Amino acid sequence: MKDSDNGRSTRRGFFQISAALAAGVAAPRQSKESEIVERDSRRNRDPNRRILLKGGTIVSMDPKIGDFVKGDLLIQGKKISAGRQSPGFG
Repeated sequence: MKDSDNGRSTRRGFFQISAALAAGVAAPRQSKESEIVERDSRRNRDPNRRILLKGGTIVSMDPKIGDFVKGDLLIQGKKISAGRQSPGFG
């Protein structure tokens, strides 16, 4: 932004532009897959719906469960109900 009196850039203008750029960069972008899941979840209102994700890398925050390079994850409703290492791997 320019100061209207002398044509120079102002600190206020610099901070406004910087904040706008930072907000644009920080805004999360939805992937095509997450859009599909969100659209499907709106259509299917079953609160106990089960989804099985197979063969993905699982990083757990629970040290008792651990991490799996290749694992399966069962989601029931909005909660993870089971996770395990994929059969025949490891």
